[in-house]
Amino acid sequence: METGERPLIAVIILLVVGYLAGAYILTQAFLRPGRPPKSMEGPLQFGLTHETWTVPGSRVPAWYFPADPDKDAAPYTVVLVPAIGGTVFTLQTESLGPFIRRLHDQGMAVVSVPGFQPRHIIAVLEAVRDRGLPGPVLMGFSIGGSTALFVARTTPVAALVLDGVVDDLGRVLWKDLRRQGPVVRILLPGMRLFAALHRTVSAALHAADSLPAVSAPVLLVYGEREYLLQEGMNRRLSAAVTSRPDGDVFIVPDTGHCYGPTDHPDLYAGRVLAFLTSTNP
Repeated sequence: METGERPLIAVIILLVVGYLAGAYILTQAFLRPGRPPKSMEGPLQFGLTHETWTVPGSRVPAWYFPADPDKDAAPYTVVLVPAIGGTVFTLQTESLGPFIRRLHDQGMAVVSVPGFQPRHIIAVLEAVRDRGLPGPVLMGFSIGGSTALFVARTTPVAALVLDGVVDDLGRVLWKDLRRQGPVVRILLPGMRLFAALHRTVSAALHAADSLPAVSAPVLLVYGEREYLLQEGMNRRLSAAVTSRPDGDVFIVPDTGHCYGPTDHPDLYAGRVLAFLTSTNP
């Protein structure tokens, strides 16, 4: 082997490995169900009781927080879809416990989805209807919001709440990986290739394209310090939502990506509840 050929072969091997590694990482991120909680201390510390539901096709049960029988029944059951890098279980423990408590205080039941595959979301929505629970509200966070929006195109929901939804996953990946150095950027082509081939991920590539097919009222939530929104990456989706007679956009002041429930729990819960009240037929 000529000495000059070795760097070229090394680069080719690195690119191939990068493609495969990037595709594998995105596969694990999007297609594996959420991890089961280590304990129920988070929800329990807010006085929340729960049941577990077996979601078809998932090894992880969903959590169901039934409505308080001593309160007037609300017209909605809220179904939560998690963000990437943290399941709804983590969000419930660290930030969503008080928010779920507020929903519960208004007579609502809450169900979490283990991961954000469309088939898992649809299975939970079907379980809500099969149990005779009131019309489901679908609420997704970040990439979970993208797949929730994708599901709402064909699966009826009473309302749709999207917090920090990513409209263009390809640009998000490039923006984040660009800051990690040249070696990490090698993963991006494999991620983009996998995203283009798999509908679960491709649903998040251009979320705004799903909006015209959604018949439910939509509330779009972003943090004021949401770096994606500041660079204009979600302005198309915001404009599309505000142009709808049943659409609204809520900018949470002085907070970042999906941190509204943590940084401003009362304001956040109040605004979401006001939207749901306004959509109640």
